[in-house]
Formats: sequence, structure tokens, C-alpha cells
Amino acid sequence: MSTNPYDSPRALDAEVKPASAKSLVTLALVSLHISAVLYCLVGLIFPLISNEATLGAIMACFALALAAGVEVVAYGIRKRRFWAWIAGLIIFGIYLPSLFLPLGVLGLWGLLAASSRVEFGVAGSHVRPTPPAG
Repeated sequence: MSTNPYDSPRALDAEVKPASAKSLVTLALVSLHISAVLYCLVGLIFPLISNEATLGAIMACFALALAAGVEVVAYGIRKRRFWAWIAGLIIFGIYLPSLFLPLGVLGLWGLLAASSRVEFGVAGSHVRPTPPAG
């Protein structure tokens, strides 16, 4: 273990990383991919069930744009980007009070697990001391 108090949390938590971390992040990724597929299906069905063609086209474009945004976040999570971790938490938090509740719960579980937080560099168990002034 590193004795330097100014090391990054990743360096301090390198020994804590269990083997299941990858599977929990994969759980979040699978949840994002499922939601993107559902958005695509909704986007394809909207023009068929809409009475007004313009409204159906607008809703289809909106649903497909949501699916594309979710896939961008999934790509960022796969690359272990911090911004994607934050965006994933926001997306899964929005899913909680909706029909996407199971995906939100699984995604939050996958991203908030201690092993996943270590992978994204947000372990939280170590507080960096401030360097002395001067």
C-alpha cells in the first residue's frame, strides 16, 4: 500500500479491487443497452400509432435521440470515464420513478458498488489531506 498521503484514491484503493467489479459495471452497461433498445422500439412504433404524422415523427426522433444519448453514456462507462459515471447515476435516478424502475435499480447497484466506485476513481473512503501552506 502506498504511504504517500497525496496519492490519488485509485492508488490508495488498488488493493481493494475485487474480481466482481467488472461484472457489476457490466450490469449497469446491460441496463443502459436494454433501455436504449426500448427507446428505439418506442421510436419505431410512435409513427405507426400516431394520428398526426408530424407529431409521430417528432416523437420518434426524440426517442431515437434518447437512445443515442444512452449509448454514448454506455460507451463512456465502458471506457471508465468519470463523466459517464455521473451521467449514468443521473439516468438511473430518473428511471426510478418510472416503468424503467428495474433498470434503474440494477444500474445504480452496478455503479454505486464499492468496487465500481474504485474503478471510476471515486472510492470516497479516503480523504486527501490538504498540503501545508508555504
